[in-house]
Amino acid sequence: MKQRMHNTFFRIFKIKCISALLANIGYVVLKCFYYIVRLFLLRDSVNITQNSKNKANEYLLSKNPIKESDSVIHNKDIDTNIRLSIVMPAYNVEKY
Repeated sequence: MKQRMHNTFFRIFKIKCISALLANIGYVVLKCFYYIVRLFLLRDSVNITQNSKNKANEYLLSKNPIKESDSVIHNKDIDTNIRLSIVMPAYNVEKY
């Protein structure tokens, strides 16, 4: 990020020391902004209780309930002579 700022300022001013100084100042300001925003977000995330998490989970399940599936798994004996195995996933093949 700092290098990108430096390149941008260098294209504008064509002087390395000025672009390096502005890039460092801009990087420090951006980093301070990031930490301040992060502090406020962490403070708000502490207020989330287990009760509100349960309510959110119940709401999601009411909108999109988990359906029980009848999956069939066939385990075949492994042939030690096979050198290559190809697994092909098959989706939406309930009709067949």
